[in-house]
Amino acid sequence: MAYSNNDTSKLYRVLRDDENPETDGLTAKNPQATMSLEEHVERGSWGSGSQFISCSNNEQSAINFARNAPFRIAELDRKKIEKDPKIIVYDVSDGTHFEGEKTNNFARKFGEVCLEGHVPAEYVRSVTPYIRAE
Repeated sequence: MAYSNNDTSKLYRVLRDDENPETDGLTAKNPQATMSLEEHVERGSWGSGSQFISCSNNEQSAINFARNAPFRIAELDRKKIEKDPKIIVYDVSDGTHFEGEKTNNFARKFGEVCLEGHVPAEYVRSVTPYIRAE
C-alpha cells in the first residue's frame, strides 16, 4: 500500500458504518457539542459524540487506527478543506499541542488532524473498502 507522510494534499478518515461521505459528506457525531480538542483526541467521540471529525494525515496510520474488519477509509482533499471558511482544521499530528503526554503520543502515532464543520461530498476523493487479515 503506497502512502506518503509528506503528501499534504490528502487526509484519511476511517468511516463509521453509518457514514456515506460520497453522497452526504462528513459531519461530526454531535456538531453542537463543546468537548475540548484534547478530550476528543484522547477519548474520541465515544458516547454522546463531539463536534470534531477525526482524520489522519497518512493512509497507513488510518489503517492502523481501524479496529474492525472490514472497514472503509475515505480519502479527502485537504487543500479544498483548508480553503473552506466553514471548516476549521486542527493539525495536531506533531504531538506537541496538549498537556497530556498520552494525548500527544496518540496524536503523533495516528497523524491526527481534526476537522470542525461539515465536509461536503465534493471534497471526498474516494472511499476504499479494506478487509483486515486476522
